[in-house]
Amino acid sequence: MYNNENVVIEKKTLLRNIYYDYIHESKATDTYSMTSSQINIDSVDDFDWRISSLLLMNSFFLTGHTDTLVLKKFDDNALLIENNQSPFTLCIFSKSL
Repeated sequence: MYNNENVVIEKKTLLRNIYYDYIHESKATDTYSMTSSQINIDSVDDFDWRISSLLLMNSFFLTGHTDTLVLKKFDDNALLIENNQSPFTLCIFSKSL
């Protein structure tokens, strides 16, 4: 967060793995209803409830919440995830060893 003089007054770290159950709503628009089934928050993640509720989609911090999202292939190892306003995250896949 920045103050009026554009000086950093607070920093937060967001680092979590979110697992979803989903329903493919539309093949034409790549729309999915995604319900968070498990949220693993890393020890360095310091987003509290107040910040999470202001800045994140509910399924990023509330297990069992459903959000409607558009998933578009970015490249062979990534998906661009969008809501109805704009893209907001990039999901990267890695091969299991």
